[in-house]
Amino acid sequence: MCGIVGFVGKGYREKTKKGASLIAYRGPDDSGFWFNDAFMVGFGHRRLTVTGLDKDSSQPFLSKCGLISLVFNGEIYNYKSLRRDLIKKGWSFKSESDTEVVLVSYLQWGVNAFQLFDGMWSLALCDLRKKGNERIVLCRDRVGEKPLYYSTSNGFSFASEVKALHSRKHYDFDALNYYLAYGYSPPESSVFKGVKKVLPGCILDFNLKTKKVSSSRYYSPERGGALFKGESVAELADEGWDIFNKSVSLRLDSDSPVGVFLSGGLDSSLVVAAASLSTSRLRTFTIGFPGSDRDESSNATALASHYGTDHMVLPIEHNLASVAEKVFKLLDEPIGDASIIPTYIVSELARQHVTVALGGDGGDELFGGYRHHLTCQQAITSPFNSAKLGKVMGFIGGVMPVGKKGRSWLISQQYDRYASALKTSYFDLPLRKSLLRDEVQEQLLKDIHFPELDAYEMFADSGDLEAVLRNDFTHYLPDNILYKVDRASMYNSLEVRSPYLAKDLLSFVFSKLPPELKCDTVSTRKIQRIWAEKYIPNYSSRAAKQGFSIDIKSLLTSLDVESRLESLDYSVFSKVEVDKLLLGLKNGRSNESKIFALLTLAATNQ
Repeated sequence: MCGIVGFVGKGYREKTKKGASLIAYRGPDDSGFWFNDAFMVGFGHRRLTVTGLDKDSSQPFLSKCGLISLVFNGEIYNYKSLRRDLIKKGWSFKSESDTEVVLVSYLQWGVNAFQLFDGMWSLALCDLRKKGNERIVLCRDRVGEKPLYYSTSNGFSFASEVKALHSRKHYDFDALNYYLAYGYSPPESSVFKGVKKVLPGCILDFNLKTKKVSSSRYYSPERGGALFKGESVAELADEGWDIFNKSVSLRLDSDSPVGVFLSGGLDSSLVVAAASLSTSRLRTFTIGFPGSDRDESSNATALASHYGTDHMVLPIEHNLASVAEKVFKLLDEPIGDASIIPTYIVSELARQHVTVALGGDGGDELFGGYRHHLTCQQAITSPFNSAKLGKVMGFIGGVMPVGKKGRSWLISQQYDRYASALKTSYFDLPLRKSLLRDEVQEQLLKDIHFPELDAYEMFADSGDLEAVLRNDFTHYLPDNILYKVDRASMYNSLEVRSPYLAKDLLSFVFSKLPPELKCDTVSTRKIQRIWAEKYIPNYSSRAAKQGFSIDIKSLLTSLDVESRLESLDYSVFSKVEVDKLLLGLKNGRSNESKIFALLTLAATNQ
């Protein structure tokens, strides 16, 4: 687990070194650089040593011919089997690292190698073997566990975090508008102008001669979801558990100490259950909220006792404001999800004892674990909420005279009945229009984009839960959940692995599980609940999950919110409207999430 950075063009040496220094916490154990003067290319690497502890595994990693340089951030869990296959094909290795396996796999299979990897990664290869086609290849894992940004401004550059690109000067207004709606940036771009993301499951190719950028996709979720004939639900559940159990076992393999984040919820509890089948020396970590209804530490402690783990509970009694200040200082992009604070705390706790931790991220998106998945199924099955009826009502409203009573309500029926079935906005459309200055709205083509409609229309067109699950998988999971986990853990130099995002488990869920086995009108996580009845004691009597959440209102009362919001760019935002939000907060309105989203914007604007 590491940090990577690279620059092409004027000042490439200095920019590469400075960029690497700005993300040193991602890899405190070692650093390395590679430069090519002919093409003015610089690669930088910050190393957190997890596997391949020998110096021969240091990066940038060069091919034997010296014409390919690799910087790699992540873990390839099936690298040992790939290594054996490559040795059979005649390749030799100088190290025991997965990094060398990545490079040799590329030499053997080209970019097709990325389809074979089971893991999390962002990587960059500078390939100078073919004259006239010298290029830099960027690649990101299937789901987006590891971040990778790039920019074509002033040459070409890439990095694990935006701050390493030295490009946090101006907003991308379309992306900013998206952020204000959802609390995270869109899949393809950051909120900063000129800085984009390599999409999960994609390859980016930059030609050093022509300076052209092209992209291709090597992974898309399978489309299936139909029960195989002759397979019962119980058989499918057993098949899924075997795949999941193997995934957990692979992710326990490390040359450094490994633990598990145990919130007490279903996803992390199942990870602990599976891990305990592979090892008897397991550390588990949770945080508690004494006296709060958010506290799930008793569930976590009971499960840890059942499986005999070395369990640690950290009661959250200290000043959350001090933790928030640390996070604000380190953030490279804003995030509206305040659970980044407790995620940082549990990462800090775990890092005192281990270098690697397993987490339960991805379970909700794959197995239908959110409340809005339940609501979605209810909407689909109701005769009063069909997609066709909504479109008819919207059409009638659209032909009615403006100002006619009931017009707006009828139009809204195209989308509003899906609002509870999809992630709702931090700032709705009217509030965004008042929050952003007129000049900004003019640059947004006079009528501010309504990003919520993208998801609504997708659901309205398909009318099924699978569309919502895929939207969560391709948007909310990588750009909110995985972003939060990556930053909170890497700020503490901790590697977090997600067994639910294994290559084979993704294939199983997307190709074999129909929506009704994920969530119906009564219950969520149907397959996982079958697992839980076998492996989690007294599961049926548990209360609903809370996860690593905090009381945002309590946090904000301990922060100097007004002072921090002075750092907002008021050439973009209306000071009057921000003050209204602050006044509303003082008067007891539920503005906490909106205020936090603005606080992280202010922090990354400094």
